[in-house]
Amino acid sequence: MEGDEIAEVRGVGKDQNLDSQISQGSIISDKMKSFGSKADSFHKKDKDMKTLTLIESKQKLGQRLTQGELKFLYEIDQKIEGFGYDKDPRIQEILSSRSIKNDLFEIYDGKFKLEEITTTLMQFIAGKSKLHYGDLDLEELTTAHRVNFPEILIGNLNLSGLITAEGLKLPEEIKGGLNLDSLGTAEGLTLPKTIGDLSLSGLTSAKGLTLPKTITGYLSLDGLTTAEDLILPETTGDLFLSRLTSAKGLTLPKTITGSLHLKRLTTAKGLTLPEKITDLDLSDLESAEGLTLPKTITGYLSLNSLSTAEGLILPETTGDLDFNNLTSAKGLKLPRILNGNLNLKRLTTTEGLRLPEEITGDIDLRSLQSAESLKLPETTYGDLYLLSLTSVKGLKLPTTNGRHFLGRKISLSEVLTLPELINGSLIVSSSNNSIVLEGGVN
Repeated sequence: MEGDEIAEVRGVGKDQNLDSQISQGSIISDKMKSFGSKADSFHKKDKDMKTLTLIESKQKLGQRLTQGELKFLYEIDQKIEGFGYDKDPRIQEILSSRSIKNDLFEIYDGKFKLEEITTTLMQFIAGKSKLHYGDLDLEELTTAHRVNFPEILIGNLNLSGLITAEGLKLPEEIKGGLNLDSLGTAEGLTLPKTIGDLSLSGLTSAKGLTLPKTITGYLSLDGLTTAEDLILPETTGDLFLSRLTSAKGLTLPKTITGSLHLKRLTTAKGLTLPEKITDLDLSDLESAEGLTLPKTITGYLSLNSLSTAEGLILPETTGDLDFNNLTSAKGLKLPRILNGNLNLKRLTTTEGLRLPEEITGDIDLRSLQSAESLKLPETTYGDLYLLSLTSVKGLKLPTTNGRHFLGRKISLSEVLTLPELINGSLIVSSSNNSIVLEGGVN
């Protein structure tokens, strides 16, 4: 847990995935019910793990898998999500004992002959492939002349060395990612109707670029400096527009299921953001004037270049907040609960500063010189940095599961009131010595 939010669900299987016994029961789903909407992102994982356990059981019993189960196993329509930090190893274990070509023949209702289904690069190069399963790494190609791609590719296609789209006929569907980073122009480029990730970081102009309506993975257009001629999909995952210097003419997708990177924007003029987003990078934004942030940012929000919080209205919910350049808290209204880290490392005074009641990550106030009127949360879960304090007068440290770092200028003869419990470390340092108290402190 992080506060009252679920941080992660882990099991005792390989890579901390759930073991089969737990996966097939209702323990996880029953527990999730008590969290309501806060557990929404975990419900699909729980459902996927149950389906995978069912397939694993049928495989061991020698039972035939349905077409729907095969589509799930081969991740035709969507990725299998688990609770571990890596892909559930049972997927590969099951696939390794199956006939991939026969399964794909059934999944696509016999549309492709067995000899038209390929699973290796050498089979693809032979030139008869209409359906390919697996990645195609062709980064050394600079031209696509005389290259016959399959109708459907279940995997990633790397064409990062291609410098022209002339003669390029891509698959109609790519159930993975497509890398075309060396293309400087979209002239002659026809993209698939279905695609996962799409990287076109080399494009300097969107002229002639027609993107699919939906990109299920990330979209990288990091080479664009202007939004002229750019028509983005209605839905995408992570969106990288890191070199865009102006939002003029920019219409963002209605739905961004991942992160939005607009690092080089210096002004919010003309910028309309989606209502909900994961991460938002506006690192170079110099003013909050005209900025309307999404109601919900579940991940980090970077506003590194803001020197004042004047006019800034933060979302009700957010993860990490990065205010690396803020020197005054005047006008800064932080959310009541912050599910992440708080970076206010250049703040020198507590004037106008009102911290959230709960912060699940680190609190960086390393330039703060006085603790006067500083009210810290009662409990913290990350590290606390107060490296420039000259006195601990008025300082009440929170109960923590992390570490407290106090400044070098503090006189060690001062009385420091400690919290009842510190599960991490308390470090009070001076130029000549440091005091470290490990574990619980009374």
